[in-house]
Amino acid sequence: MKIRLFSWEGKRLLVILLSFLVGQGHALELNDITDKTKPVYTDLPVTASHQYYIGTIFDSLSNYLCNINQARYEKYANFMIGLEGSVVAYRVQGDEPSCNMASRTYPQMARASQPTPDSDMVFEQWSLGGVGGIAPLAVKARITEEASEENPFGILEMNMQVLSSATDPETIFRFRSASAYADSSTVDVKVAMYLDQVIVDNTADINTAAQFFSASLEHNLDNSGEGTIVAKFFSPSADPRLYPEGVPIVSRAINVAYNSELLRYRVSADYYNSIVGDYIPQKRDEGDFCVRRANPWSYVDRFGIYDSEGNQNTESFTATYTDENGMAHNLNVRGMDFSTESVCRAWSDGAFADEGDSCSGITFGIAGGQLRSVEPPNYAEIIRNDGSQSSYLVRRLLTRLVYEQVAGESCASIALPETKVAPNHLFFTEESQLDFSWPMGGAVLVNAFEDDPDADPQLGGAWFRPWEDSDKDGVLNYLDAFPDDATKSADLDNDGIDDSEDSVDNRIVYDHSDIYLPDAVEVITPSMAQP
Repeated sequence: MKIRLFSWEGKRLLVILLSFLVGQGHALELNDITDKTKPVYTDLPVTASHQYYIGTIFDSLSNYLCNINQARYEKYANFMIGLEGSVVAYRVQGDEPSCNMASRTYPQMARASQPTPDSDMVFEQWSLGGVGGIAPLAVKARITEEASEENPFGILEMNMQVLSSATDPETIFRFRSASAYADSSTVDVKVAMYLDQVIVDNTADINTAAQFFSASLEHNLDNSGEGTIVAKFFSPSADPRLYPEGVPIVSRAINVAYNSELLRYRVSADYYNSIVGDYIPQKRDEGDFCVRRANPWSYVDRFGIYDSEGNQNTESFTATYTDENGMAHNLNVRGMDFSTESVCRAWSDGAFADEGDSCSGITFGIAGGQLRSVEPPNYAEIIRNDGSQSSYLVRRLLTRLVYEQVAGESCASIALPETKVAPNHLFFTEESQLDFSWPMGGAVLVNAFEDDPDADPQLGGAWFRPWEDSDKDGVLNYLDAFPDDATKSADLDNDGIDDSEDSVDNRIVYDHSDIYLPDAVEVITPSMAQP
């Protein structure tokens, strides 16, 4: 009898056996990397839409409102307000991933104020980002009327900004939206969003490529509406300057219209030809699409691969990932990402579908990579297959939400509008600039993981009662940044180091000159509406 040593089944069992034997040693875990300034900690994960043009206006604001709600601002409005009218800030441990936002190492600072019951609620939020200075963030929302099912945009102004670091900061993300009643049944919505390419590609250099989105929308209280979205992409292949004065290599105008169930959008694009110095062809039609507004599924568009020191991987090799069921999967690692056998996933729910002519879904992500047959969870270990048995950690850096695309006939009754003028860089007004000098704060008073402590490895879902003195050091919890350590109490720069021991002040000095450019002249491309 002959034994087939190299049958497919034998190879597969051998891979599983080898991965099992390797696993008998100490597996690489995140806690093994003690230096919290390493990229495995500081690279920020992002969630965006597969249909990313429409996600600009519909998903982004929802995510930010979700995050604000976690701070329970209605409970802590005017918290410990003083005679001079000052309001005390408080710390919040939020569950950012549940709102499709980047997870941060340290709790954020929050402050909410409302002078009278009839006044607008003003909510502010700050995050240094924890040890290593992970993308400092500031938020300010002025809420006249909260979002509702009839009006998911609310009547409010929202501003958010993310900086590259606490030292020598530059803007890598800026978002502003403003909504107000046009009449008793219509809400006028304006949105603008700028992002440096580093937000969606952690291997990119700051200020080399960027994107700008803006939108003008008329939303009706029956949950229907129409408007125009502008999307601009800036690359040095067209112009080394970024938004607003740079020439976009691609500019799109997306006209949208929707009812309570479906959304229709048509994309017109202008491509810049640097040789002739013009857009050729002009107003190219890229398609007319119909999608369902509810129940998106998701896939991972970009992963991150990190070595045992926590650094970004730069090498190419094959590796094995063993899932929770003991199944081994081969990965082709290329620097900070990997590929597998490509798959087709159904538009409706993301289920795996047949390839070829019978494929009813999508096979490629926005970044151009094919959808993978396996998507390891965050901080999963993969093991190199070249004999070194080196271990690496995987992170999900860019996740895409996919809304089901349906036949165009389903949207036949939804009429698209004429192209509208969308906001430009002047929408980022001097008055909307954010202050990164956050106030002093005490203990965590709100923890989104209170009922799920296992999902909060840092604090275990813990929060503190503001009027108590948990560590008996004479400082009440709401003023004590270290409520369970009697030897510490103050942390002005919110970096986890007591002020008496902190030789570095990580509070941010930032002048907004890189994002507030009132004298710049925007390039108007052929598909855009003329102002």
